[in-house]
Amino acid sequence: MNLSGLDEDDEIAFTQLVERFNGELAQQLHDAEDREDTRHYHIDYINNVLAAARGFEIEAFSSWELPTYDDAYAQYRLFSYFVKSYVMQTHIRKQRVIKTYSVSLAIEDKERIHHLINGIREILTKADIDEKKRNSLFDKLNALAADVDRARTQFQNLMLAGLEVAHLGDALGKTLNPVNELLDRIKGIIARVKGEEPEPFKLPSPQKRIEPPKKQIEGPKGKIDRSLDDEIPF
Repeated sequence: MNLSGLDEDDEIAFTQLVERFNGELAQQLHDAEDREDTRHYHIDYINNVLAAARGFEIEAFSSWELPTYDDAYAQYRLFSYFVKSYVMQTHIRKQRVIKTYSVSLAIEDKERIHHLINGIREILTKADIDEKKRNSLFDKLNALAADVDRARTQFQNLMLAGLEVAHLGDALGKTLNPVNELLDRIKGIIARVKGEEPEPFKLPSPQKRIEPPKKQIEGPKGKIDRSLDDEIPF
């Protein structure tokens, strides 16, 4: 299985694999012959999802097990509902996290930040530092500039650029001061706008583990002998 392209976040990566498994199952069912027994496809789907959940150590799925062949259809229906619920809650939770650690910038603020980023680029272009280190900083500045143009600008690339500058303190020498000053001005713009945003809703707690439905124990088949009922004193 090709696992390249998955998100760095384990839960998001898991939902991406679930989407892939959903597509594979849908294709298998589409290609199946009329009246073909498709239980093995459903069991294989459950097996794939559970394997991915265990690989990413997602506790919510720890109590689920593979169904028997006879229970495949019924257990798949219940399992698919649980998977859909988990995926939806994960996306909502992650979206709220992104909103908490990002900010929506006005056009004027975007332009100011781009101007400051260009100022940092000019300083680094003239600085006497190793070319590899310079390109590493340019990469982080480019990522920050791309973030600024999005609907919401995340804080991650600004933080990474600041850490890179701090790491190169010795190499940058006196050049470090104006670069830090420009980075601080970018942080100031983002902090001001973030402070003006309304407080986000409280982040939902991670989904608690839900026990899968237990099988009902069947009683003895056939008629029940009522011959002893009369001997019970009431």
